[in-house]
Amino acid sequence: FDYYTGPVWEYFYKSFGQQDAIGAGGRYDDLVKTLGGPPTPCVGLSMGLDRIVNAVAEKRGLKLGARRGKATEVDVFVINEDWPRTKHVASVLGALRDEGQKHDPTWRVDAAFEKRSLSAQKKLAKRRKATVAVILRRDESLPLHRAYLCDLTTWEETETATVEDDGDTMLPPNDEIPKDHRQFRDQIVAGVRELLLKIRSPSGARTRDQVGA
Repeated sequence: FDYYTGPVWEYFYKSFGQQDAIGAGGRYDDLVKTLGGPPTPCVGLSMGLDRIVNAVAEKRGLKLGARRGKATEVDVFVINEDWPRTKHVASVLGALRDEGQKHDPTWRVDAAFEKRSLSAQKKLAKRRKATVAVILRRDESLPLHRAYLCDLTTWEETETATVEDDGDTMLPPNDEIPKDHRQFRDQIVAGVRELLLKIRSPSGARTRDQVGA
């Protein structure tokens, strides 16, 4: 609690007894400055997701089973080979989802946000029966960010876009993203759309069962 500078709060679900907190938060205006940044007013909170799920289940009279359910199938899976940097993952993921909303509401897109090896991410994409994977890599020698499209029915990879690494670990808000980074993202989206259409065309159509085989 040392870094808090203003109100501090917790919120509770009384049915949980003595351990009834499901979240907390507060104001910490000096934290960014303490970590070497400019003075920045801040307020934030955290939530215990498992506890909230359990609270909602109890409130609605639902019984949560321990059995692991079937993984949700997706069309496109974003793979990040550049851990711990995740600079382009959220931007590409959001753009792909926006593309789906505009042109094909059936598009399902996801990514592995926790640290996993490349092979583990590919296995996850296969288990989710994705048709296309977007693989984000960073070329340390140039340095460049590279994006590859992988047809998961054949595992064939094709480079689709590159952008110079500017050294930043995060992208600015969407309306402030530099032009070259927007082009990088847009080229990926266009490539995914083209590849999905090619795979799903009558001459090259493949079923989800073939993808997950």
